[in-house]
Amino acid sequence: MTNNKRIALYIRVSTTEQAMEGYSISEQKDRLHQYSSAMGWLVVDEYIDPGYSGSNVDRPGLKALIENIGQYDTVLVYKLDRLSRSQKDTMYLIEDVFIKNGVSFVSMNESFDTGTPFGRAAIGLLATFAQLERENIKERMAMGMKGRIRKGYWKGTSRPPIGYDYQDNELVINDYEALQIRELFSIVINGVPGMEYNIKNMARYLAKKYSNKYGSWQDASGIKRIIRNNIYLGIVKYNDECYQGVHKPLIDQDTFDKANAKLNAYLATFDEHVSYTKYMLSGITFCGICNQPYYRRNSQVKSKDSKKEYGYYSCMGRRGIADGTHKCESKIFKQDELEDIVVQQIIDLVYRDWTTGEKKNNDRNFQHELKNIAARQERLIDLYMVGSISKEIIDDKMRELNREREKINSLISQEENSISSELIIDIASRIESSDYAAKVDMVRMLVDKVVIKEEKVRIYWRF
Repeated sequence: MTNNKRIALYIRVSTTEQAMEGYSISEQKDRLHQYSSAMGWLVVDEYIDPGYSGSNVDRPGLKALIENIGQYDTVLVYKLDRLSRSQKDTMYLIEDVFIKNGVSFVSMNESFDTGTPFGRAAIGLLATFAQLERENIKERMAMGMKGRIRKGYWKGTSRPPIGYDYQDNELVINDYEALQIRELFSIVINGVPGMEYNIKNMARYLAKKYSNKYGSWQDASGIKRIIRNNIYLGIVKYNDECYQGVHKPLIDQDTFDKANAKLNAYLATFDEHVSYTKYMLSGITFCGICNQPYYRRNSQVKSKDSKKEYGYYSCMGRRGIADGTHKCESKIFKQDELEDIVVQQIIDLVYRDWTTGEKKNNDRNFQHELKNIAARQERLIDLYMVGSISKEIIDDKMRELNREREKINSLISQEENSISSELIIDIASRIESSDYAAKVDMVRMLVDKVVIKEEKVRIYWRF
């Protein structure tokens, strides 16, 4: 006899569980229908996620269930870990999706439901154990991977490094891509003929000649990673531990060392995230009168047999501002004149007194505070598990501690991104003898903005 309770079944199997007895889709479905029939419940819908991990909620069947949750009285699963193996996700689904919408959650195997206080308490305990099992699985996988790497085998993913294919659990040289890797190391050491020495020019050069399994070389961001990857020396790595690999190297040690020495010398001055701008002060120069940006423009002077082109920096306000009737009277600078003023102010940094005002490294204190926050959070969880603290209180305390953690991480990030006096002095002493492209990158590293008011040029530094 039915009691008209509307039931939604949720069924999940991960790839590794497909063949396990009691976990297949058909097994779960049969047992859930039998259980519902015995309880007098009406199964309205079934939501199935075949081959999906329980480590997150990014599953099509689960998303559809959440979308339609208001149509049911109860969600029924065969076992709690079918819903999720994450404690955080389990509690989110039960409390913020099911209970919030007046829907009970029942796990057949554990024989409890969230319609009772005991069931809600048991959910918290069982979710903890489900997460513990997942952590154990991850640990076993990590141990297996480490053992494989110690034997000289690459870790194995769906993205083998350029220059190799992954066949029969081993890295095998891809001749066409290996040619590209060897040429990349060569141009990092010697530069691209006829082009300024920078990473973007290397990428452009390779992109015109080659393609690889991941597309072209247009994205320059991967070049540094490739040059520093000792997989090309025949070495495999696990965390900070290196082992001799069973695969064949593409580069000899001497070539590898020379390429890394040249690249490191370049990056010591030009951070890899600095984007090349054609003109030194474009985008960072502003008028102190009308607050409009300065832009670089050309002017041509024609003579009988030829014409010469000159560059100038001019305020946008000179074209007419807002109402179109007034024009800014700011000064127009020759390109070389204004750029020389900025470069000279950078050169003068060599003579600044850097013995005071240096930022202190508080990293050790920051790490101590982060450990303290983690310990306090663990104590809160312990109190919650033994029933000494309510869910509302633990949520408030956790949010407060997470805000503290974010604040500390923000301070750490600021310290990591600060520019040291040694780097400033190094740039200031080298900028005058550098080529134009290098000067552009140096200026962008040190200068936040340039403000021009009449004859005065003021620089706002990044440090």
